[in-house]
Amino acid sequence: MKYVKNILVLGYLFGFINTANSQDIKPRSCHYYLQEANKLEFQELLDAQVILDSVTIAPAYLDSATKYLNKEGSEKYLEIKMQILSNYFNDYLYLQHVIHKENVYVLFFSLAGFDDMSWDIVKFTKENYQVHERFRDFNGVDEKSFKHILSNYDEGPKNDENVRIFIINNYLVMERENLYHSLYDLTSSTVLVNEESPWHAASPANYDEKELDEWIRINLHEKINEIINKKRD
Repeated sequence: MKYVKNILVLGYLFGFINTANSQDIKPRSCHYYLQEANKLEFQELLDAQVILDSVTIAPAYLDSATKYLNKEGSEKYLEIKMQILSNYFNDYLYLQHVIHKENVYVLFFSLAGFDDMSWDIVKFTKENYQVHERFRDFNGVDEKSFKHILSNYDEGPKNDENVRIFIINNYLVMERENLYHSLYDLTSSTVLVNEESPWHAASPANYDEKELDEWIRINLHEKINEIINKKRD
């Protein structure tokens, strides 16, 4: 019965969201979706009686020594968390869009595993675009309607604040936490600067957050900044 209830709840949630096509969806942050997933997770923990409220662990799942979840409770929590993450983040999630001439450029966010974050830019024709909170797949669809432009990701939460795209000097820029990460030339329809995985490109030696940000600043941000501020021919 519980399994059926979960399926009904998730089916209703995703069925409703996937058919929504309101043009009134406002720009959103990555953390908006993470918070929504947390709400679902909290409700599932209540329904499974792992917790009794926001501060009380059910006696059956309470470690009396540590006052935290015991082994069974931890396993149940991980099971619920993975179920929520795999269902809620099964789609690409809308963050923002900008319009340039006859095209719409949309920034999407997605999550893999517990916390690997990725961002994708997709180009649609204006006549074929409607604002959807969720987008299922970029593959196997007529590229006359849309085209996947670029993507990049991070191993774990990294530069996920103030993620946005904007147009300047006929260039499309992706900025994450005040660092330019990607540059697309709208005139030639060409990706000029982008690193799919900055961490891998910088090498594991630069896993330290400050060192990685410095690598991004030198190898991505400064290159992009120079190009967008140069007078075009």
